[in-house]
Amino acid sequence: MEKVDSLLQELKPLLITLLDQVREAEKDRPHCRLTMPPADRKQQEQLWKEILSDLGFSFTAGRVDTGAHPTILASSPSDVRIVNAYRPEDLRYGLFNVLHSGGKGIYQQSIDPALLGTFLAEVPSFAMEECIGRFYEDILGRSLGFWSHFFDKIRKAVPDFSVRTPRDLYEDVVFSIVEDKPHFVGSIVLEGGRKKDGLSYYTIIDGQQRLTTITIALLAIMKHFHENDMTDDFLGTVSYLQSKNNSNQDIIILNSEYHASISALIRNMIALKDKSLSITAFVDTNILSKSKDKCIGDAVKFFYATIKDDLQMADDIQKRLKEIRNAVLEMTVVKIVSNSEEDSYTIFEILNARGQELAAHELLKNYIMRYIQPVERRDDAKAMWEDMERTVGSSMDKFIKHYATHRFGDTRDKYNSPYQAIQKATRGQRIGELFDDIKLKSEYYSRIIHPAEGEDGNCSTVEYAIFNFFRVKRFEQFRPILLSLIHQKESGKLSSEKYELTLKYIYNFFVCYTIIGEEKSNKLEDVVFKYARMLEDDYSDELLQEFADNLKRKIPSYEWFLNAFKNVGWSNHYDLYRGERNKTRVQIILEVIEMFVSQSHNAHEFTVEHILPDSEGIANAQIGNLIPLEESLNRRCANKTLSDKYNYYAESSFTSARNIATRYKGKAFEPSKRTEYLAKLMYNNILELNQFDFSMD
Repeated sequence: MEKVDSLLQELKPLLITLLDQVREAEKDRPHCRLTMPPADRKQQEQLWKEILSDLGFSFTAGRVDTGAHPTILASSPSDVRIVNAYRPEDLRYGLFNVLHSGGKGIYQQSIDPALLGTFLAEVPSFAMEECIGRFYEDILGRSLGFWSHFFDKIRKAVPDFSVRTPRDLYEDVVFSIVEDKPHFVGSIVLEGGRKKDGLSYYTIIDGQQRLTTITIALLAIMKHFHENDMTDDFLGTVSYLQSKNNSNQDIIILNSEYHASISALIRNMIALKDKSLSITAFVDTNILSKSKDKCIGDAVKFFYATIKDDLQMADDIQKRLKEIRNAVLEMTVVKIVSNSEEDSYTIFEILNARGQELAAHELLKNYIMRYIQPVERRDDAKAMWEDMERTVGSSMDKFIKHYATHRFGDTRDKYNSPYQAIQKATRGQRIGELFDDIKLKSEYYSRIIHPAEGEDGNCSTVEYAIFNFFRVKRFEQFRPILLSLIHQKESGKLSSEKYELTLKYIYNFFVCYTIIGEEKSNKLEDVVFKYARMLEDDYSDELLQEFADNLKRKIPSYEWFLNAFKNVGWSNHYDLYRGERNKTRVQIILEVIEMFVSQSHNAHEFTVEHILPDSEGIANAQIGNLIPLEESLNRRCANKTLSDKYNYYAESSFTSARNIATRYKGKAFEPSKRTEYLAKLMYNNILELNQFDFSMD
């Protein structure tokens, strides 16, 4: 240790000096940050496995699991276990951790089994093992070659990874200035090339967002030119936003019928005289539609503010502004022009193949833009599609999958993908109607996956309670049915009362089938696939009842349900019923029962009360011995006799608790019999579509 301490003392001043030099060098160097979208555990685990497999880790001799802290457990070369941690908000955390541990695992798997039992089968030292991990994590994992090789796998595992923002573009611009290399923005696909008055006109098939963002950046740069008396540079930039035809008329280069504010911003920026006019005032004056163009205005303000921050650190403001403008103008792009509309979209599909299958929503967008009529609708349709993608978010592919089922039924055996099912069903005909329907259903879908209540919400009280429950539980199988039900309700064919009744029935069925019975929800797909389309195409109250009856038949028998129901319970005294999972099951079931017996839409917050002390036997942990009760009353029930508890139950706002006081006061209470009673109540009454029509004694 003395030698180590001595060595460290010698190294200390050298390392501190080196660190200071690095910090000084980095101080004025813009930070080029890679924006990462959220990625759930399943997405990240799949990515880890693909990357480790490519790097040489054998999953026949090892595995990867998730834990609180990354580590590696290796009992032999044939049994190497990696435990990895992850963060949903940044996949890099888990990725670099798994590379570190995976590198160690690859080394462990490479040990010759013949050496087992000798020191040669051991890692030479902790330092050597850590070096191996660091090599995979830092040298390999942070290299350009690694990210170039695995980029498509990452983008496939996390579809939102490819989303670009104004901040991304600006960071690329700054980076290109530092590196003195033009930034490559990819390819754009154009259709047409018709000439008029000496100018060529094109329709943008792919690249609208990139061209729009570049145009917005130039507007912000021109505002800074104007404020800094750089008239020549201001005028020199005009030609990239506006051109002149043979009649000497000014023509805006980038036009959008949907985002009309772009033309207004360009036209009025070129004509700007008042140097003191703030960017906020300028933008707000020229945003013609807040609902459509708020994002455009926000982007202009972002670029202006970001450039302003950049200029505050510059020694020469005018020089820095020119550098930023030139970096934008010098971006390189592959421009592909086709004379045929159909060829343009075919080129788009080829360019976006990227060595992998296009996402369903990308293919569908391309298909719609190719065939939508009249062609004048295309610009609006593109903008509306972008709005739809923003609204639905990362669930676009799930939406397209559920939409295809909702409209066309079970297509699994006929077609390879939801896109193919939609394509074959429409064959390029009535695509305008298809697009309108998809747009409408995307609004319904957003209600299902992003429920919000209140004055500005998108849901009724019942919808919010049920959709939010399904969202939290990640229960997606019924979404095609829900789309049909919402549509029939909105079109007036399904009454609001019966609609909410059906939602409650589906909720109750889910509780009985999945939470009580612990059955897999994918077993319900045949009923969902059949009735989603039928309810959409040919709704009737009789068909709705038929759907409910077929759904209930998925529960094998009352005996099966009763046995499953007896396994429901919660107690801290017995392993069988201990834990948060059991408590949550009980709370959900008690809430369903309470809503039925009270005939209310929801049950307010409650604690779980054991009628008889659960410490006196495992039977007292079962659902039949449990009721919902206010926390204040629950505390008052502590250490009280059952006869005393009845008085507190009678004060409760919960019907379940009051019923116990009414029914059992002065009588014997047997939890096992009440368990059977509740099972019959749920099976015979709550699992009925017309459950709320039952008269209550």
